[in-house]
Amino acid sequence: MHGVKALDYPQWNDSGSVFKKDITVPQFNLRFGWFLEQQHQWAVEFSLDHTKYNTTINQSARVTGTINGQPVDQWETLTADYFNYRLHNGANHIMLSLVKRTPLWGELNQSWTGSFLAKGGLGVMVPHAESTIMGNQSDVGPKTLGNSIGTSSGWWQLNGWTAGGEVAVRFMLFRPIWIELSDKVAYAKLWNVPVYQGRADQTLWMNAVLFALGFTANDRNEGP
Repeated sequence: MHGVKALDYPQWNDSGSVFKKDITVPQFNLRFGWFLEQQHQWAVEFSLDHTKYNTTINQSARVTGTINGQPVDQWETLTADYFNYRLHNGANHIMLSLVKRTPLWGELNQSWTGSFLAKGGLGVMVPHAESTIMGNQSDVGPKTLGNSIGTSSGWWQLNGWTAGGEVAVRFMLFRPIWIELSDKVAYAKLWNVPVYQGRADQTLWMNAVLFALGFTANDRNEGP
């Protein structure tokens, strides 16, 4: 499958859908960081981005390979029955990043101040895949504790890597409470994703605009 398009779902910009659908489905992002020095300019951060990936129904895409023993190289309309591939319970990017924070106005770590953050990191992909291929649905089993995560089986599967960068503006409200607006771009490569009677390899780009509310624990530094 070449150049298949996918978005989170539902698509708010579909014709006639404005104000009839949510802008996006529920997605969440978690951040846990540790400052590396007293000035709070450098940090490491653990992040989880629980994003959605759903192929666009009725798009046209080039299909090559072998189907029913016959070689194919043709364009197909990807109906919901012919090819419907979803990482809807998560195209989960789990990443460890290095963070640099620079003051924009005021001093770092004080109330009513702003700062700019740049982040870059690497990590793993832990997706949950669902698919329908030529009328056949994949099955990874029930969502239970004993079938929670694995490399070749499980509801979620550890089967890929991701790398990304993020820029953000953080506004310190009443210290230590802050809000942050950021944009993150990541590239991921997945392999051995379970599909009907087989496995799939995939690459994807993710772009997410995030709004976060957080706090700095044990914030005893009075500034740089």
